[in-house]
Amino acid sequence: MKIKLNIVMIFALTVIGVGCQPLIGPEFKDIAGLKVNMAGFTSVNVKGDALFYNPNKRTIHIQHVDMDVAVDGEKVTNISQAFDIKAKGMSDFTVPIDLNLSLKDLQINSISSALSILGGEERKVHFKGKIKVKAYGIGFNVPIDHVESLKVRL
Repeated sequence: MKIKLNIVMIFALTVIGVGCQPLIGPEFKDIAGLKVNMAGFTSVNVKGDALFYNPNKRTIHIQHVDMDVAVDGEKVTNISQAFDIKAKGMSDFTVPIDLNLSLKDLQINSISSALSILGGEERKVHFKGKIKVKAYGIGFNVPIDHVESLKVRL
């Protein structure tokens, strides 16, 4: 009788242990569809999607994005935006990127550097920060550190 009770207890603890797997933060995959366009003579608009994968079996909620954007090593802006995005378990999801940068912030202080950008010269854009995610009522941050080479299109 004790042996059967012990086997049942071990089985029950094993089932409970497997069911209580810890949450894993979403995996940052890439930034896709990033487009940089002139928005008048004084600013550029950057749009795209940050791609992630949710490795958890449960749906998670993306709550907030806070990241710095640097161009050619110089910080030009900070993205701080609240979201209400649901990411289903074991699937990819996207977080939209949409920001405006002034040419002044991009350190364009001469005609030659402005023409080099407008002529299609590549610039290194660095996204670094975190995304706040919530699952099972528990919030946690996922770090982001991504560099992309971009050309400005008129």
